[in-house]
Amino acid sequence: MLQMGSFRKYWDADRMKASLALLGIQAEIQKVTINNKETYHRVRSGPYHSSQQINKIRTQLQKNRIKSLLIKLR
Repeated sequence: MLQMGSFRKYWDADRMKASLALLGIQAEIQKVTINNKETYHRVRSGPYHSSQQINKIRTQLQKNRIKSLLIKLR
């Protein structure tokens, strides 16, 4: 998976998801609570099954000045 951001406020995550949709990248928002008190909204895309897919998406993100983090699923 690729993670394009982690935000405290849902609307910031939703704005990122909308920006990705305009680029043709489907993403989801995952709500997580850390240490039973802080809530974050992660914007993630994937899972991707080949390095070719990942590189294509990451190149597109970089062209649009969007940073991403590669997340390996277990």
